[in-house]
Formats: sequence, structure tokens, C-alpha cells
Amino acid sequence: ALAHDLGEITMNRDYLYRHGTLSEEERVDLARHPLLSEREAAVAGADRGAQLLIRWHHEWWNGNGYPDGLRFEQIPLGARILRVADAYASLTDARPFRNAYSEQQARRHLIEWTGLEFDPRVVRTLLALEPFKELQGYAPEVEPGPDLNIIADELMERVQQLGS
Repeated sequence: ALAHDLGEITMNRDYLYRHGTLSEEERVDLARHPLLSEREAAVAGADRGAQLLIRWHHEWWNGNGYPDGLRFEQIPLGARILRVADAYASLTDARPFRNAYSEQQARRHLIEWTGLEFDPRVVRTLLALEPFKELQGYAPEVEPGPDLNIIADELMERVQQLGS
């Protein structure tokens, strides 16, 4: 999992670290990083299974991800888990263009994108975990908000209704 964004490092692009929206050309360029990361993992001796998880860590549950446009169960479970873990870690880390999300804000983001970007079962499993103590220093808590379990249950009902 630590090698999943090696391609970004090897790309060495300034736009990765600046404030502002990516241009279409930059967005297309950035979408190459899973393929570059897969290649770097191969060079480092990672087994083929790990290489493929790295390749597919930006695939979306609804098929709108990249690089291969996989959807639903076509995406291996390990890649779906890596997608959610990567999103959570990215959200709770400060970026040049935004502050770090609190744990509650990050969890809410995952809920809002469940069924689109994220596998609902993976998100539900993550939400069932105790707060991630090791990330609290990076994601300071804010005022308590709505009960995320209630929100998750409501969202899961909506996702199931859409699927029927």
C-alpha cells in the first residue's frame, strides 16, 4: 500500500503541490500515475497481485475511475479497500490547497461518495471501526456533528433503493 503513489513521485510535477484547480491537461497527466506506480512496483519486485492493486487504486465503484474504468465487483476487493484508505489518508492530510479534514469530516465525505466512488461495504466496515487514534494529530476534531451511523444507514438505504 505504501507504493501506491510512487508514480506521482516519479512524475515530479509542480501542479501536485500548488494551490488551485488542475487544468484538463494536468488532470489527464495525473491520471497516468497508477500505471507509473504499477511499473515502479514491478521494478521493486512486488508480486503481480500487488502491482494490480496499485494500478486499480483509483477505480471508482460506479466505473468512473481510472485507468481502466472497472466497476463494482470487477475491482478486486483489495483495490477497493486501498481506494477508501487512500481517500481517508488524503483527506486527513493537509494539502497546499486545503486544510486537513477532521476525522468526522473525512468520514462524512466517504459517506457522501459511497456508491459512486467507494464500495458501500468497504465504507460501512471503515465506519464501524473506532476512531483512528494515530491520525488525530493530523486531523484535529471539530464540534460534534450529526451521528454518522445514522447518516450512513440513510445513505445505504438510498443506495439500495437506487440499485432496485
